[in-house]
Amino acid sequence: MPFLITIATVLVDVASNLAEDTLSGAVYIGALPYIGPVQLKVGTSTMIELMPGMSTETDVELANNAAIAFVDSLFLDPQSVPWETKCAWTGMLAHSNPKYRPFTYTRAQDPAKLFELGKQGFPLLVLHGTKDALLKGDVVVDEVRPHFK
Repeated sequence: MPFLITIATVLVDVASNLAEDTLSGAVYIGALPYIGPVQLKVGTSTMIELMPGMSTETDVELANNAAIAFVDSLFLDPQSVPWETKCAWTGMLAHSNPKYRPFTYTRAQDPAKLFELGKQGFPLLVLHGTKDALLKGDVVVDEVRPHFK
């Protein structure tokens, strides 16, 4: 049975839509636990400030600035990251349709089935950095810990 290392929101979709024995465990690496009100608890001010720019369909300058700031926020020292790498990552954002971009963090997700798996013993390992610019990793741990053994 596969083990999933994932963007956590994908795990909620898998747990909600596939058989309980699809996975044997998962690892969240600097991950948002699921999409919903929890984002305001686990997100840093940087993440919340980027949301309007990541969701605009009309303001090109705001969208471009948000994409650049988002990519920079992924690195402790963005100035040390090769320009080509940052361009590639920013370009991936630029090529996503602005109409659909907000779905990555605004569509409703119900973590109930994932939490049920956790109560049944599904293993989840949460890894996070202490200097993450987007998520408060300790708060993510606090949010999921009650649902997993």
